[in-house]
Amino acid sequence: MTTEPNMDTLIQAAVDGQLTPSQQDRLDRHLAAHPADRTRLAAMIRQAGIMRISVPQPDPAQLDRLMHRAREGTSHGVLGRLAAAVAIFALGLGSGLLLSRDSVKPEKLMAQAPIQAAAAHALYSPEVLHPVEVFADEREHLQTWLSNRLGAPVIAPELGETGYRLIGGRLLPLGQGPAAFFLYENESGDRLSLFANLTTDPARTSFQYRRDGDLGIVFWQDGRWEYSMVGRSGRQVIETIARKAHEELI
Repeated sequence: MTTEPNMDTLIQAAVDGQLTPSQQDRLDRHLAAHPADRTRLAAMIRQAGIMRISVPQPDPAQLDRLMHRAREGTSHGVLGRLAAAVAIFALGLGSGLLLSRDSVKPEKLMAQAPIQAAAAHALYSPEVLHPVEVFADEREHLQTWLSNRLGAPVIAPELGETGYRLIGGRLLPLGQGPAAFFLYENESGDRLSLFANLTTDPARTSFQYRRDGDLGIVFWQDGRWEYSMVGRSGRQVIETIARKAHEELI
């Protein structure tokens, strides 16, 4: 027996232009009877259009330079790894494609979730107008949308006791699939991000800390989920907040 997709899934598919004729007919009937969902869909379509306009297309020459540095391996240390991560995000965001782990060498370098999380934080945390795709006032929709895209339930931790509030989130490419990116901010305007993705290698790891330039990264794995928290605060602050997030995620 085939289960029909729920209405939130159909609405998101409409935004992405992925409805079948029968699904379009079903959605049209629903929207005719539910003006609130009709208004929500119109707003989502507008937001998607804004994002397509606001995200710059990658410059081919610059991407070639980044990928050349990435292929030179670890001899460039952090700088080489960040170049690789930026290249992945530029290619994924500019073309709308999800890159496979085998598309760029070396594999181990390109697959590092913490490095890609740091690249995403460096790219989006300074943004004022469009730091996220879906803002926190639509938290339930954000979680449903990302859960549908990742193929497993994902939540955005609230982190209220830490002084950080959720700004919102977005979908990002990572390796062979999508990842959830949540952005937070405190009263001082300091921002940190949480990056969550599924892996095919289930495991449980302790919190691991690393520093790339002025960014601190805490990484851990819980079953099929990999998490990276990134910010410019000191190690103790980021680790404390990461543990708070972990408590809400288990």
